[in-house]
Amino acid sequence: CLRRHVEGQVTTFPILKKLPLDLVLKPLQGNYQKHPTLEKLRKYLKIDKWPENAKTIDELLQMSEKLVPGSLSKGRFYIESQTKNPLVGIWSNILASMAEGGSNTLLKTALVSSVLKIAEEVNNNEEILKELQDSILSRIHMHYDPEIIAEGEMNGGFVLYDKMHKFKRIDTPTRFHRFLIRSINNPKLKEEFRKKKVMLDLLQVYHPDNKVNDRSFGKINDLAYTPWINKIGNDPKQLLKIYRGVSQTDLWHTVHPKDAIDLLKQVILTSRQFFKESKIRRRSSSFLVPVRIIGKHTFNLIVNHPSLTRWLIEDSKMLETLLVPAKEISQSPFQSEAILKYLKDKYDYTLVSPPKNLGELRNKLVETFEDQFIDRLLFSYIPPKDRKKLETTAIHFANNNNQQMGRDIHFAFAYNPASMKLEIFETLEEVLNKPLDQDSHIKNALWEFYENPEIS
Repeated sequence: CLRRHVEGQVTTFPILKKLPLDLVLKPLQGNYQKHPTLEKLRKYLKIDKWPENAKTIDELLQMSEKLVPGSLSKGRFYIESQTKNPLVGIWSNILASMAEGGSNTLLKTALVSSVLKIAEEVNNNEEILKELQDSILSRIHMHYDPEIIAEGEMNGGFVLYDKMHKFKRIDTPTRFHRFLIRSINNPKLKEEFRKKKVMLDLLQVYHPDNKVNDRSFGKINDLAYTPWINKIGNDPKQLLKIYRGVSQTDLWHTVHPKDAIDLLKQVILTSRQFFKESKIRRRSSSFLVPVRIIGKHTFNLIVNHPSLTRWLIEDSKMLETLLVPAKEISQSPFQSEAILKYLKDKYDYTLVSPPKNLGELRNKLVETFEDQFIDRLLFSYIPPKDRKKLETTAIHFANNNNQQMGRDIHFAFAYNPASMKLEIFETLEEVLNKPLDQDSHIKNALWEFYENPEIS
């Protein structure tokens, strides 16, 4: 939980581990039993086999919930966190809830005034009404839930919680009716509010679009605006601006890099904005700044990684320095027997009198094979001692948010001795592991950087 002072009192804001639903609602294609991401999710949820005939991931998870309780919420978060920053998402949920933290906020006022209007028709005694008002306000907590499905462009909505009843979630008409009864102390008023008609009248008072009667009572859950759920959406970026008072400066910057050099320049520019803040220099652990490849992955810049900070003051010799070890490896003797045996066994390819160094071998191989395939393959055959040379100048710029064998996976810039181009590499902490698919991560990708050090 997060605690903040609201109107002079300590107010608790529960942390809701949820993200806006997007990927889970898209149609499933092909045989999803063999989909690599869903296979990892299945093992994570400890499900023996996915149910058959699901049309979307969310439907699949709803079926699985009956087999393994908790699969729905865990699965939704797992899938959506592939393209959304979990920490920023959870923080955004709390900030939206803070907007409803006071006693005179929009949704609380609507709920309380609706109940009081109905109560006045039964008993207009000021003391009884004041007691009812205080009782309801002492219980109300409106929490933002990004998984609420709305009819408009943006999903998400506010859900009622009962602070005085172990923060019980009030998300159905039945639960709300019980919430009202718990809030009422006057016996006559309590008896009147038990009637079904009171609920119908209350809904119509609460919002003019709520046209309900006895025949439509069963469709109450379809209403967009009710005292227990308001499906009004939320724009996290706009919320951050309003909360921090940054109305003129956009918090996010989107770029479509031409190549790795272009991307590296953007990383340097973004990191400099944060590094200039003296508080970052004092941090002993990694200072993380949200960044994502739109629609593919979300992760964090490591602004104060030593390999990056050395270039934030002066970068005129950066590319030249990165190139030195790659050039040396490319022009050095290279043992090609193993890779040529692989190409022979796999593709029936034979190269007579292969060149003696890596660079010339690469030029021969790309006459037959696709460039990136050969560049990645050749790198996998570079000896560990030469990879260590590359690591001495590689720029670690992001934490992938994943681990392998207990080690953090980073993204780093380095020159590939095969292509002699600057590329993005996956690293296992301080060891260059492999070059990534450059088309997927750069050429065909949109990068979104968080850019506002003043409010970090």
